[in-house]
Amino acid sequence: MFESTMVLLFFFVFVGIGLIFYFNAATDDLAVETSKYNTLDAIKIALLASNAPEFIYTAEEWKDPTSFDIQKLKAFEMVRMMGNDYEYEFFYFQYGFSTITVKEVYPLTGVPFQIVLYNRTKENWKSKQTFKMPVGLKDVVASKTKLGVLTVEVYA
Repeated sequence: MFESTMVLLFFFVFVGIGLIFYFNAATDDLAVETSKYNTLDAIKIALLASNAPEFIYTAEEWKDPTSFDIQKLKAFEMVRMMGNDYEYEFFYFQYGFSTITVKEVYPLTGVPFQIVLYNRTKENWKSKQTFKMPVGLKDVVASKTKLGVLTVEVYA
C-alpha cells in the first residue's frame, strides 16, 4: 500500500512539473502571437494613412499613393489644432489607439517639419509597436519633392 502511494505521489509531481513547463511555453507563444498581431495592426494603419485622400498628392484625376501633399498636411494640422473632436469622431474607427506622424528627412532646408496627423494614446498601455514607412512629400507651391517618414505607433 505504501509503495503504491509513493508511485502515485511521484507520478503527480512529475505531471505537475510537466504542466508548469507547458503553461510557461504556451504563455511565451501567446506573447509572440500578440506581438505579431500588433505589428500587423501597425502595418494596416500605415497603409490606411498612406492611402487617405486627406493626405495624398493628387493632380487633376491622377493620385500618387506614395506621396503626401505638404499643403494638405499643414491644412489638416490646422483643422486638428482648432480644438474640435473631428479626428476622434471620424478617424478612431480607422486608426484606433495610435499616433501617426510625418517627418521630413531629406533634403533638410532650414528647420525640418514634423506633423502629427493623429494622436490618440491608450491609457495604461502595456506595449507599443512602431512602424516606419518612407513617403514622398510634394510641395506644390515650391515645385519640389522631399523625402519623409511616416511613423505609426500602435498602443495595446
